[in-house]
Amino acid sequence: MSQTDQPEQNQTQASEPPPELDAASPAAETQPQADAAATAPDSLPDLGEQLRQIIRNLEPALAKAGTSLKDVVQLTTYVTAPEIFQAIGPVLGEIFGDIRPTNAAVVVAFPVPDVKVEIAAIGMIGCGA
Repeated sequence: MSQTDQPEQNQTQASEPPPELDAASPAAETQPQADAAATAPDSLPDLGEQLRQIIRNLEPALAKAGTSLKDVVQLTTYVTAPEIFQAIGPVLGEIFGDIRPTNAAVVVAFPVPDVKVEIAAIGMIGCGA
């Protein structure tokens, strides 16, 4: 039987999921504008500020799509060392509060100097409280 003689596979779902939004915060935009000499690169205040800047970068993309952090269902957190993920965990908890997206941590090397953390977020529009 040739490929054209094969019956088509039914790919229809019983119901369509809500629209999905995939947002990432470009690393070049995550750098806080503070004096680098004032804060050690591995200190929690610097990491916390990088993380907060990432969220500030994500929020306009979410708003443009008609949503907010409440609809974020999945995070991928990229860090330069496992200890950094441990340090920023509480800050993520403060930012997301009762929102509980899944979160995977990946240890990477960034091409941008002094970037220690980056986040990619996936939201399901309309799924938040």
